[in-house]
Amino acid sequence: MDLFGYKRSDGRIGFRNHVLVLPLTGCQVEIARRIAWNVPGATCMGHLNGCDLSGPDGELFGAILEHFAAHPNVGGVLFVAMGCAATLSLQLPRKTRETGRLVQVLDANTAGTHGTVEAGAQMVKEMVEQLAAIERQPVSFEALTIGTKCGASDPNSYSHLHPVVGRACDMLVEKGATIILSEDCELVGAAPDLAERAATPEIAERILHMAERVNAGWKTRFGYSLEEVSLQSQSREEWSRSSLASAAKAGATPITGFFEMEDTVRGPGLVVLNATNSDLPCVTALAASGCNVTIFTTGRGTPVGSPVSITLKVTATRKTAERMPENIDLSAADVVDGKETLDEAAGRLVQTIVDAANGKPTCSEILRHWEVGIPIRGVTY
Repeated sequence: MDLFGYKRSDGRIGFRNHVLVLPLTGCQVEIARRIAWNVPGATCMGHLNGCDLSGPDGELFGAILEHFAAHPNVGGVLFVAMGCAATLSLQLPRKTRETGRLVQVLDANTAGTHGTVEAGAQMVKEMVEQLAAIERQPVSFEALTIGTKCGASDPNSYSHLHPVVGRACDMLVEKGATIILSEDCELVGAAPDLAERAATPEIAERILHMAERVNAGWKTRFGYSLEEVSLQSQSREEWSRSSLASAAKAGATPITGFFEMEDTVRGPGLVVLNATNSDLPCVTALAASGCNVTIFTTGRGTPVGSPVSITLKVTATRKTAERMPENIDLSAADVVDGKETLDEAAGRLVQTIVDAANGKPTCSEILRHWEVGIPIRGVTY
């Protein structure tokens, strides 16, 4: 089981060689999307923000744009500007060139929509052609940084799918990969148990502090904490079990790190990213943190993908796999039916991840699902 990736001049390793079309503000998002859609090998970060974000939210937005531009799966970037964007002060083109990526800048005011799209598509085609000359090289499993996310979950997700994915993650950690567990609200009930798995007291303290911040945020906004509302309908033991069932998709190994959304994750091993559990902001935060692969578990079916992180959709619900075959990369429904063991399904998932990393397109890539949601902390609004 071998891996082959692209070694970047900044020392990072990717498994795609995308040209990313990145609008500096949401005003150019439709032009950026049309440019990317017209060029095979291009992808688009279709966010809707920019000048409207301020304070810590603006700083987080800037960090996410910077991390997307220098993502290990990105070989080149076309920045679409308009001349008045506050984000121009971030000097993103210069910073991105310093990482060794190919960079072009297009001013959307120099022509109308059709002319700008045509000019941008030509720029992107030239970068795609340059990147095509770069060959994959053998890399170790330490090159894999894998995010985990659940969405539209159902009972099969918690009873069978998350244990399968968790076992696959444990197998990958044994090989040297980095696995990221996120979704802050989902982890509050399990925080004491997760803290016990922390490799250091500092990591344990940060996990518990994350839970405290979530509870305090709920108290401020709604008048009651997440813990208080959760314990109105279930016992503490039930709440803890449900939270642990959500966390199970990232495996059972010790937790070796804790990171904020502004950070680039470092491994190896299982780490926690302090990001929201809302689907699009979480997928975006995982990609920005450096995930070159994301495992997205779903029960009822979720079609989202990512512009830069290779996104694999997995389910354990047979009806979902049959209803959405163009969206689902792997079904573990046979585990539910007793026709396959957990370890067998986990082994298939590991092979599916390796195949995707080595170049096999995932369903979301074929469909060009490039969803983005910029996370905010409630500062701007």
